[in-house]
Amino acid sequence: MCLVYQVKTSCFFSTHQSKEKRFLDQKDYKNKPLFDRAVKKYGELNKNEMFGFEPALILGGAVKLENIRKLPIISHLQFLASLDTPRMMLDIGKFVDEQGLGKDE
Repeated sequence: MCLVYQVKTSCFFSTHQSKEKRFLDQKDYKNKPLFDRAVKKYGELNKNEMFGFEPALILGGAVKLENIRKLPIISHLQFLASLDTPRMMLDIGKFVDEQGLGKDE
């Protein structure tokens, strides 16, 4: 499973990949997927790491490979969460269906 966390326009990729990652992969400003290129450039993630953008996209960072960093999951999520008001997701099934994430092609 690939875990994606979003705060407005900030997005990251977690340590686990899945066949569904095509739905979750952030694309750069040229509309090219970033995850595999980030792994090639920075190496595989450890279990406590994630890829994140520095500066964070919500702070004006650009969606570019060179702005991706390997970051500690907990501290980076806390940082991102501090940038916006948390939202409670009441119906995860509805969200998954709306995003088309649960469907195989």
